[in-house]
Amino acid sequence: LLAPFQTLIEDRFQRLTADGIPPARVGAVLAALDGIWIAEALGLPPFDPIRRAEVAAELVALARGDAQ
Repeated sequence: LLAPFQTLIEDRFQRLTADGIPPARVGAVLAALDGIWIAEALGLPPFDPIRRAEVAAELVALARGDAQ
């Protein structure tokens, strides 16, 4: 049952690194996104909607290399 999910995760990682994003940055952003997704799936959202949007914007900036 886990194999399709593992393939999805690996494909996502490979596509992003193929776009030239450093693998460590890809890993950091994906780990954060996965953590948020798992928390929300369990009904434990760590952020209110405004904070979630702010975190999402920061993750996009990090992925692009714009974060400070």
